Amino acid sequence: MKRLLLTLTLCALVLSGCSKKKMENFALLTGMDKTQVENIHKHYTTLIVKGTFTKATTTKIKKHTTTLYGQINMTANKDPNYQNTNITHKNTNYANITIDTWQNHITDQINTMKANGYDGLYIRGFNLYEYAHKDINIYKAMMHFIDYAHKQKMKVIVQDGHIFIDDFIKHKENKALISGVLREDVYTKYNKKKRTLGQDKKVSDEKKAFLDRVVSYGMKAYVVEYTKASDWKAVIEHDAKKRGYHYVIIKHHNKTKE
Repeated sequence: MKRLLLTLTLCALVLSGCSKKKMENFALLTGMDKTQVENIHKHYTTLIVKGTFTKATTTKIKKHTTTLYGQINMTANKDPNYQNTNITHKNTNYANITIDTWQNHITDQINTMKANGYDGLYIRGFNLYEYAHKDINIYKAMMHFIDYAHKQKMKVIVQDGHIFIDDFIKHKENKALISGVLREDVYTKYNKKKRTLGQDKKVSDEKKAFLDRVVSYGMKAYVVEYTKASDWKAVIEHDAKKRGYHYVIIKHHNKTKE
């Protein structure tokens, strides 16, 4: 009993205590082409690449990762037959994801990626829910895609989509449907000339508060920052570890470097 109490006390007092979560070694390499990804050298716990590679290519890539995610955008489309003309944001063309033909198109993509050896999906486009003023039909369509991926035993990482994720949590949806949420520029804001700027404090605090809710709900939080500055790296590493975020700091904004 004394030994057990001593162990519990040490776990409570030591900063890197017994309950500390191990940080994933992950990478966001969606800017890499086929030749580049086939020749990566490091091993990653979680690796996110383009979602268009063949089985032969993913077989080679999977020698360097535990879980391979492929990028897919469920909302952006230039085909006027699929477009939702009622939603516009920054001149982007969005698909009407509530119609059967588009949903079949996306589920076909998911099936193809599953057959090509991907373990999971890195899904972009969830901010459409915000731009559509939280249209319940948009929410249901997004849940349909997530649920379909889960039934195919594919993991899902959501890119941003903070309004959708907050409602996902509010509605007490099954947390097993979403492995994690990824957000960029939480601590810093990329600038082409200066390379790195400190993110606006209010924006940074809001992003961190959101990711804290993600972690509290039992999902993983992934953070991607773009900086070469050693002082910013130190800040990011310290705070991200403390909050339980999995993070990567990329020197180049085009996501083509390991």
